[in-house]
Amino acid sequence: WHGFDRIINSISDFKAKNSNIIINLNIVGDGPDLKRLINLTERLSASDFIKFHGEKTGKELEDMYLNSDMAVSSLAGFRKSLFISSEIKSREYCLYGLPFVLASKDPDFYNCDFVINVENSDSEIRFEDILSEYINIRSNGFGKESIHSYAKEKLTFEAKKKEIISESR
Repeated sequence: WHGFDRIINSISDFKAKNSNIIINLNIVGDGPDLKRLINLTERLSASDFIKFHGEKTGKELEDMYLNSDMAVSSLAGFRKSLFISSEIKSREYCLYGLPFVLASKDPDFYNCDFVINVENSDSEIRFEDILSEYINIRSNGFGKESIHSYAKEKLTFEAKKKEIISESR
């Protein structure tokens, strides 16, 4: 349900038409789909700009976040009939000040100006659109600090506790 095949195909298509633009996709983690994703990347001749790093934790994972411009959350919830989700990785991206691509609806990120929403379906993801939205996010002043501030204001335990208490009154 992570749907990384969708972004791999999207970036590969984009690079075929825009070979002069530097795009690097770093995929962290392992699991049952890893071999299939590596094979897809090789079949698309995309190994020069799509890298697989295996499982990372602690400082290694933090370094990956700190050296990234944006992130990709789950893109295929529909494959498990998920249309609303609250993924931990989206919250981590926000904490590290990264705009991110998201397919399913997430109550903590409705109408968030630093989230790039794509369709939660098997439809093509146009990387041109993602890149354009990313440029808009940055030009509208959403830097790492402002996205990180959103995480501190809206996603902490204290913020959630206040939200629950407020709704129960």
